[in-house]
Amino acid sequence: MQCAEAERAGAGAERSPWDSGLAWILPAAGLTLAAFGVGLGLAWAWAHCLEPRPPDPRAPAAVWITDRDAHRVWGLDRNLLVVREVGMRAPIEVEACSDHGAWVVGALDGDPLGRHQLARLDPAGMVTARAPLGALMDLALCEQDGAVVVDLGPTGARVSEFDAGAGILWQRDWPGAACAAAAGRWVLVGGSSGGLARFDRGTPSAAPLLVAWGSSVADVAPGPTADTWWALDAGSGHRLALLGADLSARWTRATQISALHLAPVPGKEQVWLADSTLPLVRRYGSGGVQEIERSDMAQGGLDRAAALAGGGALFTTPGALLSLDAWGRNAPGQGGFDFLVDVAVGP
Repeated sequence: MQCAEAERAGAGAERSPWDSGLAWILPAAGLTLAAFGVGLGLAWAWAHCLEPRPPDPRAPAAVWITDRDAHRVWGLDRNLLVVREVGMRAPIEVEACSDHGAWVVGALDGDPLGRHQLARLDPAGMVTARAPLGALMDLALCEQDGAVVVDLGPTGARVSEFDAGAGILWQRDWPGAACAAAAGRWVLVGGSSGGLARFDRGTPSAAPLLVAWGSSVADVAPGPTADTWWALDAGSGHRLALLGADLSARWTRATQISALHLAPVPGKEQVWLADSTLPLVRRYGSGGVQEIERSDMAQGGLDRAAALAGGGALFTTPGALLSLDAWGRNAPGQGGFDFLVDVAVGP
């Protein structure tokens, strides 16, 4: 009744021209403010997502790098953020293991011709095993997270296979050995005089398969299939080759660039090469076809590289780790290092 009386009392009263508008303006204003609030919240959330996030120390190391002059081995996550830091005297070469750990070789005297040490890092970056070495020539990974090493022993170059506990499984003197790779039951050794020797890991004392291939083999690596190998000759023409199981060439390509190391894309007939003197990198594909060339890299002297499963690659420079995607475009890298030497990508 009171409401009805109030309504009748106000029926004849003069109304402001704003009265009818307020019925629309106030709800509309509320909706506008609400929308503004939602938009502001979304903008804040988006900006928060774009903020640099600190690395998660629990994340596994997806990439390992050696910083020689800082005497550090760094483990990086998939965003190339540091998640592991390992102190080590002048670390130079690294190979990533399947458990997210790594094999690392350091120069104990800071001298490339002096004493070296092989160390096994567990996924947390703790050293679990060590073995003494002479001057290092090459480090490679083999099955069951073992390591193959070419170093200078008391009588010259030798090839050794180590188990996961840094125990020697076999060792063979091999004059002129410069590099090695392992795949399945085989170990392939490249020589400074251009020869290739394929050893049977099951019977390493047996005579190896010998092939005179190049003039100075700089690097070898497992090929895209179980019966193939990559080989790189640092001599005249700087040849790149894909070899068959019998070490005959399936194809050969003269690259004409000063590359010393191979960076094969896992499971694909693709391999990256980096010029050791110029800011130049290339990726070669099936049949030796040049797929990508970048001659405008941020720095020269790239030398070491590691390919990514998707077709891109990481490249070491003295102060930074550079990255290219599968199309050869610049991708986020990482900097602030003293002197990077090697990089390895894990599983």
